[in-house]
Amino acid sequence: DLKKQEAGKLFLVDAYVLGRAYLNNGKLAEAKRVFLSRLSPNSLSASALWINCLLVEEKKAEAHAEIKCLLNDGIESKSRAEVLDSLACLPVYYMQMELLDDSMCRVNEAISLEPDKITFKGTKGSLLVQQGQLDEGIKLLNEVLNQSSSPHDHEMSEYFLALAFHRK
Repeated sequence: DLKKQEAGKLFLVDAYVLGRAYLNNGKLAEAKRVFLSRLSPNSLSASALWINCLLVEEKKAEAHAEIKCLLNDGIESKSRAEVLDSLACLPVYYMQMELLDDSMCRVNEAISLEPDKITFKGTKGSLLVQQGQLDEGIKLLNEVLNQSSSPHDHEMSEYFLALAFHRK
């Protein structure tokens, strides 16, 4: 049902706004609870959003502690490579450019753990474009377009290819 989908989206927005309000008022435990339980339990995307919000609020020590915890403990039903890739995407989705070098190390480890997972190459190609290594990024992103059947992989690859060609 369309109404249920729209209501669900509104509840997610409300949860996000509530989480940010808690965060802005120094209530980290409450903010984390909202982000990680109400937005999407056991979700890498909710964890990445939480880490991004910490970084935006200049809570870098807390953000890095969350990253370390995620790397050490993982998330139920997700492989270590998937966790690494999700963390590597912070500069891609949230423009957290200070994490570019760490993100490149993480995506390289993800690729070494699961070399056939094409989406990881898309992450790496996007990061290469962000770093200004346009030719290498373009090569990987074209590989993703040719091999992946995922609409999300295609959308991200097309976006970063356009950015790469614009920067050339």
